[in-house]
Amino acid sequence: MHELERESPRELAFTTILDGNREGRALLTSGRVGLPRCRPHGSVVTYALSGILGPEPERVPFGELNEFYSRESPRRQLFPVFGESLPPGLSNDDFFVVRRSGRIVGAGAVWNHGARRRIVVDGYCLTIRASRLLLNALFAVSRSPRLPAVGREFKCAYLAYALAENDDAALFGEIVDAARRKCRGRSLVLSLHSDDPLARVAEKLGGWRYGSEFMTVEFDGRVRELSGVPHVEAGAL
Repeated sequence: MHELERESPRELAFTTILDGNREGRALLTSGRVGLPRCRPHGSVVTYALSGILGPEPERVPFGELNEFYSRESPRRQLFPVFGESLPPGLSNDDFFVVRRSGRIVGAGAVWNHGARRRIVVDGYCLTIRASRLLLNALFAVSRSPRLPAVGREFKCAYLAYALAENDDAALFGEIVDAARRKCRGRSLVLSLHSDDPLARVAEKLGGWRYGSEFMTVEFDGRVRELSGVPHVEAGAL
């Protein structure tokens, strides 16, 4: 990370630390020689939602996508820049759009890491192990993700590059629903900064959630300031 910052000094590095990870936080904020300074900037909430049935959302050529993102993304702090091509690991088929009166007013992607990155259950605490089947029956009713058996994969995909025109809350809800339809049997995982006004929409979606601390990473005493609410990509955490 230090080498990357030297090569691109204007770019900002950040990390997240899961709530309850006292050992990790103590190490990263210890000020030990050779470590960067990690400065807290609020928290991130990550949601896991079940997929839903419905028609596939609309796809469009890269040119239309890029035009929308070029117009809307500059107001979102830390939103990735596309440039001339899509980010590595994503294809045009992964993206979708939402229109109103024929205009693209929202877009996003469903990022399935596939064999490159998987979440496999190593074990459960005694309480969850004893009640997993009952919990799964309840989760099925509430349309929440189910708990896999030990040793099995938690099949999920990530909501990526989600952007709603003017941070319209109802529109963001449409984007999330479109992504849940596009998941193809997987759960959908997304992350939002706790100060993001769109987090109020996500709070109503149910599912599972967990919190983590959001920190900027500073080298050589260079303070990295944030302006506005950070955009967080769950698939990059």
